[in-house]
Amino acid sequence: MTMNFTPPDRVARIREALDLALRSRTGLLSRKEAAAYLGITAQTLAEWHRSKRYPIPVVKVGRLAKYRQADLDAFVNSQVDAQESLFPPR
Repeated sequence: MTMNFTPPDRVARIREALDLALRSRTGLLSRKEAAAYLGITAQTLAEWHRSKRYPIPVVKVGRLAKYRQADLDAFVNSQVDAQESLFPPR
């Protein structure tokens, strides 16, 4: 009798592919994923939301905070625009 065994690395790749497929379908990122996308910690992103430091829209799904990638891109672009207006090219 042979047992089918899927190596852990393959299971991880399958889960990652399924997560990516689900994200692309819904377009929503978890707080941890959104924070990684921005290069900050999830705690920093949560604090920004709580303190209203930056106007990054949050989609509430039950008690979970989700973020649209398009909103994160708009936030990043707004920060670049703000920096350019402070330091115009010579």
